[in-house]
Amino acid sequence: MPQNALRRAREKAATTAEAARVAAETLFRGEPLSGVGSAVWRQLWEAAKRYSEAQAYTGRIYPVTAPDTRCVLCQQPLSEDASARMKRFEEFIRADTQKAAQTAATAYEFLLTQIRTAAPSPRTTAPLLKELETHDQAAFDEVRRFVANAWIRRRSLLKACCTGEFDAIQEPRPVPESIERTLASLSARIKELEESSKDEGRKRLIAEMQELKDRGWLSLVVEDIKKEIERQNSLATLAKCLRDTETTAISTKGGALADAVVTNALRDRFAGEIQALNLRSVRVELNPAGSRQGAKLYQIRFVGSPKLGIEKVVSEGEHRCLALAAFLAELATTSDRSTLILDDPVSSLDHVHRDDVAGRLVKEAKNRQVIVFTHDIVFLYELARQSKGRGLGEPFYQYVSRSDTYAGYCGADVPLRSKPVSESIAHIKKRATQIAEMYGSGQTAKYEEQAGMLYRDLRIMWEAGVAEVLQPVIERFKRDVKTRNLLKLTVITADDCRLANVQRARCSEFQHDGGEASNQPPPAPKDLLNDIGILSEWFEDLRTRQDGIRFSADEVVEPELAAAMK
Repeated sequence: MPQNALRRAREKAATTAEAARVAAETLFRGEPLSGVGSAVWRQLWEAAKRYSEAQAYTGRIYPVTAPDTRCVLCQQPLSEDASARMKRFEEFIRADTQKAAQTAATAYEFLLTQIRTAAPSPRTTAPLLKELETHDQAAFDEVRRFVANAWIRRRSLLKACCTGEFDAIQEPRPVPESIERTLASLSARIKELEESSKDEGRKRLIAEMQELKDRGWLSLVVEDIKKEIERQNSLATLAKCLRDTETTAISTKGGALADAVVTNALRDRFAGEIQALNLRSVRVELNPAGSRQGAKLYQIRFVGSPKLGIEKVVSEGEHRCLALAAFLAELATTSDRSTLILDDPVSSLDHVHRDDVAGRLVKEAKNRQVIVFTHDIVFLYELARQSKGRGLGEPFYQYVSRSDTYAGYCGADVPLRSKPVSESIAHIKKRATQIAEMYGSGQTAKYEEQAGMLYRDLRIMWEAGVAEVLQPVIERFKRDVKTRNLLKLTVITADDCRLANVQRARCSEFQHDGGEASNQPPPAPKDLLNDIGILSEWFEDLRTRQDGIRFSADEVVEPELAAAMK
């Protein structure tokens, strides 16, 4: 690039910029602020123009001076003077002097950029110079001097752009003739090498040399390669063994067999269990849900809404019944008769489902032993009732109780409240006879403790006796009312009620658990047996009177009632 061209471009840029400045001063002499038309001002104008056209007033030519518009810099409404001033500014930007100044400045900046980026970096030239030094020392010296002169001339040009002193710059050195000689020599060498590379014998020798190099390297690592081969063989053997143990094939075959043989039977069985547990309002079905480790899996889903979670809709009691139905359905697919153990299976159930679960477990007890742990006396009573009703007889009971001091008393019995009153009276009378020996041998403290417990049980028996007297109409632990037997309650007199209240209150006086009275010492054994006898006589007398009332078309105790029944 001639230095004169750079000088002329610099001078033209300065001249046109001065002309634009003079024109701006003449045009904007009356403006409130100075510097309008300067380079700094032009940058501000161009920035405001980009903002207006890109965001503030998209699609409208800058400057926008229509009514109700605002200045894009101060955000204030434009007055008439401000709108006119903005138009004058834009006219100035579009004027010939301003365009000429901008064109000259751009041309000068382009030439200046070429000078700044013309010189290659030392990192690029150093390897080339080193290679040239190896090939031709004389050419290397000439090229190095040429490059140094070029760097000095470049710095001088950049300095002259700032100072304007272009005359002191040295003329560029001519390209060394040695470069031409070197290029010709290298071209000839390249051609020679290309021709020699076509020789088949050379290619064979090169391949043989490369193979020898590879063998030399292989001799150094041969032991490591043998170990790696052994390791890879071991991994391959293990991988094959793992493939042999995969359960995918078993799962696939098991799934096919289950779909063909088990699924439909299991679904039918589950539907039957749903009916047995009175869950007809919950429309669910048992569907296959894949397999895991060869075992076929099933899932309970809503009919018509298989993606809806069961637990999000049904109640806790219904959820427990569904789980029990699924368990019993799966149990029916096995051939063994192992024992079932259930822990409080009726927790959170209402009375309807409690009775259904009891009936289903009693039915299952015909095929296998069923063990039920429960705190629910009503459920226990229902199990016993349905067991007797289905011909299985009395269940085998184990009762775990505790006293005020100790816990864990076990016995083949049921809680006192669950027994018939006649059996409980006989049991209490037997215990009273046993502790009478303590009283006679002077073991007063032990006698009082046992007697207090007996009076507690005796109070419970008075309450159970009242309940059993009402049983012809309202049976314990049952929800139905037998109005046909209502007449049997008419045998109860006011004296019967008074005696029950008095004896129950007497029992409370002698308890050691803080009863209603002052914890008096219990009576002697004969008085204890007498109190038991009063309950026995009261209960037996009432039951005898109730049994004397018959309900039939031929035999009715009261004539008026017979006429009413007819």
